[in-house]
Amino acid sequence: MKLEDQVCSFEQARKLTELGVTLDTTFHWESFYPALTVAELGVLLQPYTVVRNVDKGKIYWRLLDDYHLPRWESKAPLFYKDTEAEGRAEALIWLIENGYVKVESLKL
Repeated sequence: MKLEDQVCSFEQARKLTELGVTLDTTFHWESFYPALTVAELGVLLQPYTVVRNVDKGKIYWRLLDDYHLPRWESKAPLFYKDTEAEGRAEALIWLIENGYVKVESLKL
């Protein structure tokens, strides 16, 4: 598997940086934006879980959380991304933008 398939996209890294996510990561896009890995995103998303699904040949990622599910299940979109890293990054962006995760609470 290529490294590019194991980290969030450049656009997602840029968006996360714009949202205030400034973490020390191993990989970077253009020496500036943190290219978060699947494992790093998994740590940041706790207690949330991102689950892979396939519908009519299209891969999508669904956000689950046993603690908060009743509050936002109907609001959480499906994230149509090809890789797990991109699916997780998209979920993290959505959680931050919708106030479910505070940037200052994110730690690796």
